[in-house]
Amino acid sequence: MWKRLLCSLLILGSLAGCGRGAQAPFDREAMLNGLVQRVIVPVHDAAAAEAATLAAAAHAFAGAPTPANLAALQEQWRRTALAWKEAELYAFRDVMILHSQIDKWPTNERFIEGFIAGTERLDAAFAADVGSTSKGLPAVEYLIFDPKRPPDALVADFTAGAAGERRRQYVAALAQDLAAKTAELAAMWAGPDGQGAAFIAAATPGEDLNGSISMLTNEMIVLLEDIAQHKLGDPMGHLSFGVPAPTFVEAGRSGASLALIRADLQGLTRAFHGGDAPDDVGLDDYLTYLDAEYEGQPLAAVISAQIDAALAAVDAVDPPLRVAVETDPDAVQAAYDAIEQLLVLVKVDMANHLGVTVTFSDNDGD
Repeated sequence: MWKRLLCSLLILGSLAGCGRGAQAPFDREAMLNGLVQRVIVPVHDAAAAEAATLAAAAHAFAGAPTPANLAALQEQWRRTALAWKEAELYAFRDVMILHSQIDKWPTNERFIEGFIAGTERLDAAFAADVGSTSKGLPAVEYLIFDPKRPPDALVADFTAGAAGERRRQYVAALAQDLAAKTAELAAMWAGPDGQGAAFIAAATPGEDLNGSISMLTNEMIVLLEDIAQHKLGDPMGHLSFGVPAPTFVEAGRSGASLALIRADLQGLTRAFHGGDAPDDVGLDDYLTYLDAEYEGQPLAAVISAQIDAALAAVDAVDPPLRVAVETDPDAVQAAYDAIEQLLVLVKVDMANHLGVTVTFSDNDGD
């Protein structure tokens, strides 16, 4: 009898060992540490490096406002904006104001022109103190791009008398401030006692609103909502009774709108997977550990497939977006639908399995 009882206990023990309960606990702290080291710190360093190069290009253009120097400045703006979008996801509370100072869209064109027409000294100190809607990437874009005018005419704005000189001063000051702000942000993430360390330490389950998993999930939701509702929906006519509104396109003057949306999605992808390598540990692995499913399929695989679908749908839209919303609305609608489907998977299914409470977020800054 005792032998049979012992055998039964051994069998039950071996069966229990096959379940998730016998697995080693998922190391959330290690996952977050990997995300910081492999993704968050590198993308912020890359954005800071590109912004420093942008400041140098703006200084060169201010000293010699030629079409060639303008083209170099425009190309560097695109590189900087793309690098920044990879970091845009991580707009947590402690860095939110810096985010708005780097990329507050839309920019206030009336304020910018008022500063140029004024008499205040347009230098780095001025740019550091000016409001977020008159600085950062969108303000620089406004000054150096105009799709309706040839390069020679645009350069003329920077060479016409005192106003041209002040325009040169302002673009150089804005680029210098942008370099300073991105460098400050990168330092905050990389420091041993800074944002990165705090993010890793808050490796609590999703139900803790101050936990990193909860904050990261909510920022993913905020980013996807921003892309769907504002970067695509508003230009499609969601605020204008279905009439396309190209003026609502982000980065419409540079024609970089779709490329920036793609960079946003790429940044989200790297966060979800914890990096670029197949063995990097991310939220997808955590969902797999939790046996999360969607209609009988692993939720992590479903979300990964939908990310790919969203990227493909964005790539299928012929740029620039400001034209496509009128000439190819079906393609833009398909991109919108794909991102909306991804949003639902993250906001409902992923958040539910992670135990995350979806919160409202205010990314306005000042």
